[in-house]
Amino acid sequence: MKKNLFMVLALAAGMSAAVSFLSFAGEWKQDYAGSWYDNGNGTYPAGTWQWIDSDHNGVAERYYFDENGYCVKDCVTPDGCTVDCDGAWIQNGLVQIRYLGINSYDEATKEALSGFVNEICSTGILSDGEEVRAEITAADLGTGEKADILYWYQSLYGRSTDCRFISVAGKIGTYNRVTSEVLDDVLYEVLGSSDNEAALALFGDPANGYVNGGQVNGMYSCSLQKEEEKPELYLKTEFCTAEKEVACLRGEVMVYQPDKEAYEPVRDFQAYFTENHNSHIAGFQFDRLVLSDRT
Repeated sequence: MKKNLFMVLALAAGMSAAVSFLSFAGEWKQDYAGSWYDNGNGTYPAGTWQWIDSDHNGVAERYYFDENGYCVKDCVTPDGCTVDCDGAWIQNGLVQIRYLGINSYDEATKEALSGFVNEICSTGILSDGEEVRAEITAADLGTGEKADILYWYQSLYGRSTDCRFISVAGKIGTYNRVTSEVLDDVLYEVLGSSDNEAALALFGDPANGYVNGGQVNGMYSCSLQKEEEKPELYLKTEFCTAEKEVACLRGEVMVYQPDKEAYEPVRDFQAYFTENHNSHIAGFQFDRLVLSDRT
């Protein structure tokens, strides 16, 4: 069954756009076949998305490049997103943008990554018996944890930023439809996990509460997000920095103290993510979560 997804909705509600590879230098080029982007280091994007600040004003738009490296325009991309006549990703007719910082990532990225590490906490994997583990890696997450992360992912991003999910209005509320192939891809994108058969079987079993029934026309109908109780703990992120394609969240582990009716910091944490050019939510793949005594 699903475990508490505490604080994830509140922490990640500000996520407004998906993030892929970020381009800070380079230039557009044109030949007889179309437009392509020179990254400025002898490489060019192909078969992937890329955020590009074309006029160097600190604001980037997102473009999809086909397997030959050409920007696709005025169509629907292979993963179901819409791009306009200039090739920029649009939703509801509006070009999606991302503000680029210097040596740091914006609030949307910080909130998305914070939400992800909080979901890892909600699986209960931080504790090993009575001992609090000092480090958790993506490889430490088991079948149940992966299924929980899939449910968290579709609840937050399936309706807004990942166009591989189909949002459907029902009598009670909006829910998502998705194929098992997309779910498999999600686990690979956010965890680097390629051994997901057991997790997908757990997620796809209606008895476990993640989906409303079996597959219909190759798609699952995901259960609606339920209200969650006050969390026992969450990670309060203070900083989000990046260096050499690695993002690092730093902050405090906050634990609820019933006698004081308040949260108090008990430990420090650092969460590390590596860039994943094809990730649909934050452009990063989880690497490890490190806990330490407060300094």
